[in-house]
Amino acid sequence: MSQQAPVPNPFSPPPPGHYLAADGRYYPGAASHHPAPPPLVPGPPAKKRTGLIVGIVVGALVLPFVILAAIAIPLFLSQRAKTADSDAQWDLQGIGKEVASEAVGLRDEGRGTIEFDQGTEGYILTVRSSTGEREIVVPRSEGVELQASSDFEGPRSWCVGVHAEGGKVKDFAITAAQTVVEGGLCDPGGGTAAKP
Repeated sequence: MSQQAPVPNPFSPPPPGHYLAADGRYYPGAASHHPAPPPLVPGPPAKKRTGLIVGIVVGALVLPFVILAAIAIPLFLSQRAKTADSDAQWDLQGIGKEVASEAVGLRDEGRGTIEFDQGTEGYILTVRSSTGEREIVVPRSEGVELQASSDFEGPRSWCVGVHAEGGKVKDFAITAAQTVVEGGLCDPGGGTAAKP
């Protein structure tokens, strides 16, 4: 009876200098017939998508603010321009009331004049009459400047103009008829206002 070789355990490592063949047996010469396998080289790292996710989240948070700014900024600028125009009209009404009040006194005192000027504190009305000269200061709104005006030569012949640089209409004038002309400029010689 022939003796059979014991069947090796496939889970145990081969003896030194041997290799495990397909038939499950160990054969010598592992070093000469089968070189050692190449070492494992790590591959490129997996692509991270965190940048894309962060970009989407930031975009979703910023987009509403961009939309709100696109709506709010023009509204704010428009409102500011309307406020500047309102300030100019308010200034003219103040000047008009003072001139109308002084015109009554000048009529009683005899012929007189009112000259319009601008000072650091406001609009200066210099009233000259037979009884003397006096100055009246009318408050001036910030951003509103006195335009060329025709001085008061009589109750029916005067015009005062103002300019609001930040306004939409910008130019306003008031005449002896106490009418505010939007976009109007005074005629320096005639006491009237017209749109250019």
